[in-house]
Amino acid sequence: MHPLIAQHRAGLEEFFGAKAALEQWLGRGVDLVEPTAVRNPYLLAGINRHRELVYAA
Repeated sequence: MHPLIAQHRAGLEEFFGAKAALEQWLGRGVDLVEPTAVRNPYLLAGINRHRELVYAA
């Protein structure tokens, strides 16, 4: 397997593993999204309306 493909696959496994672990721990579905990834203002407004703080140091 090409090294870049292997790295990409490992990154996806970590991402979806973290997503699954959070869903199990919180007992509900979660979406993992980079804050700058959503550019549509209507979609961003909907996301922000349903956002909840899970942990604050």
